[in-house]
Amino acid sequence: MFTLLMIVVPLAGGLVAMALPGLRARLVASLAAAATALLGLWVALAFGPDLASGAASRLDFSLPWIPGWGLSFSLCLDGLSLALVILTVLVSPVALLVATRKAGPGPDRRSSVLYGLILAMEAGLVGVFAARDAVVFYLFWELALVPIYFIAAFWGGEKRLPVTLKFFVYTVVGSLFMLFGIIYVHGYAGGSFALSSFQAAKLPSGVAPWIMACFALAFAIKMPLFPFHTWQSDTYHEAPAAGTILLAALMAKMGLYGVLRWMLPVFPEAFGAFQTVFVVLGLIGVIWGSLAALAQKDMKRLLAWSSFAHTGLMAAGIFSLGLVGLQGGLVQMLAHGLSIAGLFLAVDIFEERTGSRLIGAVGGLAHRNGAFAVLFMLLVLSAIGLPLTAGFVGEFLLLLSLSKLGLWWALAGGLGVILGAVLYLQWARKSFFGPSPDKVPAFKLRNSEAIALGALAVAGLALGIYPKPLLVLAGPALEAIARIAGAR
Repeated sequence: MFTLLMIVVPLAGGLVAMALPGLRARLVASLAAAATALLGLWVALAFGPDLASGAASRLDFSLPWIPGWGLSFSLCLDGLSLALVILTVLVSPVALLVATRKAGPGPDRRSSVLYGLILAMEAGLVGVFAARDAVVFYLFWELALVPIYFIAAFWGGEKRLPVTLKFFVYTVVGSLFMLFGIIYVHGYAGGSFALSSFQAAKLPSGVAPWIMACFALAFAIKMPLFPFHTWQSDTYHEAPAAGTILLAALMAKMGLYGVLRWMLPVFPEAFGAFQTVFVVLGLIGVIWGSLAALAQKDMKRLLAWSSFAHTGLMAAGIFSLGLVGLQGGLVQMLAHGLSIAGLFLAVDIFEERTGSRLIGAVGGLAHRNGAFAVLFMLLVLSAIGLPLTAGFVGEFLLLLSLSKLGLWWALAGGLGVILGAVLYLQWARKSFFGPSPDKVPAFKLRNSEAIALGALAVAGLALGIYPKPLLVLAGPALEAIARIAGAR
């Protein structure tokens, strides 16, 4: 029942917020997001030990839907799902904060709709991570897409319409391929859409790779994975700050989660034949994204390409099929989600207070805005994988797993890490340190901004200093995936 509540609360709160004007909509949306975050944290604390031991029955919710078709509205949280749900309920309020910072004091109905869409997307994301029925998974997968499309299309930049249309077409086409794959596997799963039935399905060996490709296409577009990334940079650039946070910190994780939960366990033999191809695609993304990020002048585009590179490393580590790689992928998903959400919030603050988000257009902010500089650097250090940050733990495990495939694989991933450190430190140097011209404004962070940036930075440090609770929590789920996928 608690799992269902984490979907119902933000969805209901979003619908109510849409119907209210101005401050009342903001209050309802904020209360719904806060309640969902508190519920998620309570579930983690109350049920964490049970999940770590593999007992998740008290978080199950299953309701017969269309029994004749083998459909049930089935939700369940294990350690893997809960980790990503926690990331979702912590980052969604940050996106909501960015949206409320732009709203005026009057009865702005557009802002009310934006709050509702953010909460609807939160509900969809929780549903994706909790679904244990393939059709339910697909429905929540699509539910999460609809709000972000409208957020980007109505609140984005000047080129938002063609860019958002490209993004929408990409993702819908990938989703339709996945739906075809779901229907096909259903025929070999004893008439059931349950995840356990899909894992037990025996597909013809000549067909399985093609059906796996249907799932892989949908997941690759969402991550995105090279060469299905061409929508990302423009969409991140044109989307409003709240939408970019949702896209980079959360929506990209849907694709990686889909690989872990559905692709590897359902198609272990088919994946084994193409493992090298997937690892290579991930590592191409690491190098490509890092080099592209180095050439950027716009902060949002830098973060977009850097996020693409980080996702490539996560995918390559997961595709290495080692338990260490799965653990590293999960840690890095959380580490990246926390740091990228904070950095996009920092870019939004930078642009609002200075009037520009071009790197080097305004420098020396650390001399006049010390608190902002400290919080920004904590997020940057986690993004580049400094020891004692979550980024270090994730990247270390991912590179360690790649090294088991061969030294050159790890060196390729490590090159991306080095390039990432260079581009982030260059950005910090040009914007926060060095000469401080008179035009640099002295400003203080609002309390809400300081709390959001501080919470994301501290969470990244806590996960980096002591990652054991996360690894223990998700241990049984990751071990089961590794075992089914034939990890070595």
